[in-house]
Parts: sequence; C-alpha cells; structure tokens
Amino acid sequence: MDDNNIFLTADTIVRLVEDNFNTDRKIILTTHHIGLFSVLYDRFNYGEKSKRYEPNSAFFMLKRQGEEVELKQFNKEVFLYHLHLMQVLDEARKTQLYTYHFVLLRQLLENIVSFLGKSQIKFVLQEINADKPEEKIYMLNSLSHKKVFVPQIKEMNEKEMEVFNEIFEKLLVKYNFRF
Repeated sequence: MDDNNIFLTADTIVRLVEDNFNTDRKIILTTHHIGLFSVLYDRFNYGEKSKRYEPNSAFFMLKRQGEEVELKQFNKEVFLYHLHLMQVLDEARKTQLYTYHFVLLRQLLENIVSFLGKSQIKFVLQEINADKPEEKIYMLNSLSHKKVFVPQIKEMNEKEMEVFNEIFEKLLVKYNFRF
C-alpha cells in the first residue's frame, strides 16, 4: 500500500469502529503493515475521539527476542515506522536475511521517497548513488511482488544479499538514520 491507501484504509477502519462502538461487539484489528498500524495507533490514541476508545483499547506488537516471538503491549511509545523497519532490517542483516526482507526494504524506500515528495523509488536509489538503479528496482519488484499471498521464507542468495546490503548501507550513510 502506498501512503494514500494507508490513510484511506485507516479512515475506513476508524469509521467502521465508530459505527459499531456502542454495540456489544468486540473488535480486534490485526495487520502486518507497519504503516497502517502506526496510523491506526495514532488515530485511536491521539485522534479527536481517542478519549472514548482509551478505556477499552489495547495495542500489541509481535517482537522477536532471539528465536522467540512474543506479543508485547505497545504503550504510548514514540513510533516512526520507517525507523522500526530499519531496526527490523538491521537485525535481519546481523542474523539471517530472507527474500521477504525485500518487501520491507521496498516499503522503507517507498516511505522515504514519499517523504521527499517524489513518486518513484528510483529517485532514492539515485540519491544514494546505488549502482545500476534499474537493475536494483527490477530485483526489488520481482522479490517483493511474486506470490504476494504466500509467505516467502527462502534465504537470500549471495547476489540478493549484496544488493540488499548495498541499498541499506547507502541509505544509512545518505540520510544518517538513527534507530
């Protein structure tokens, strides 16, 4: 989802919650999209009707602790999803990279390019002086769009790791992210 669709989806979900707020229904929202989570979290905690939701709302995030995954309560933390993505990707670089990490890298690049007011990730790849940006875009697209609904747990091969690490390291240098 691009930024526009994240906000449209969040607005739709908030409206559905509002329409069903005074019923006996319990609503559980789950998402794998960190940007959507961030927007929903802000709407339900800082939006105009947030006081209404607060007594009956809780937010959780899956967190990896070594080999274990734990569901932890998310408590009014400062949360910038591009920095969270960078943390996840940096941890994966230190442990094991899988092809699905290209989906997260692409999402990170899309967030950066959107923040910069541009429309294509090629702009960011050129800004960070990535070698052969068109080839990198092809790899990003092919590894982040195939079998969209099937989890991809294949380990990256050497060439994929090389491309992934080049892009990630150059992003760190160019934009001086701290996470």
